[in-house]
Amino acid sequence: MDKKNNDAAHDDGAEFIPQAHAVRFNGEEITVAPLNVMQVIQVSRAMKAVLPALDRVQALLGTGDGAMPELGTDEIGIVVELLADYGEPLTEGIALCIGKPVDFVRGANDFAGLFALIAAIVRTNVDFFGQQAGPHLAGL
Repeated sequence: MDKKNNDAAHDDGAEFIPQAHAVRFNGEEITVAPLNVMQVIQVSRAMKAVLPALDRVQALLGTGDGAMPELGTDEIGIVVELLADYGEPLTEGIALCIGKPVDFVRGANDFAGLFALIAAIVRTNVDFFGQQAGPHLAGL
């Protein structure tokens, strides 16, 4: 976002404050919280190849009312494509986002939970994944 648009977004007092989401994954309740600066650095490094492709995840963001979207066939297809194309860096990035070892993510067999987890990560951190990292890294 350029400075002019960023200033305009803050002038009306409307500021997006990301909310944490709880997701059941691999038998555990995982709290997906907004990324901190160190996580952004680590996730950016781990997922550099993936970030430009994240324009595909707009369907995972929901309607903007704060509710997590239902994942239908199209949304699950998007996640499956991302896993097929970028499985290793994507699972490393997921692990960094939730503060778990990468083997926790890669060794899971909870695919419904994985889809919900990815949606929660993207939704909680939409400012990073959708508006900042993807467009900037797409030009690299």
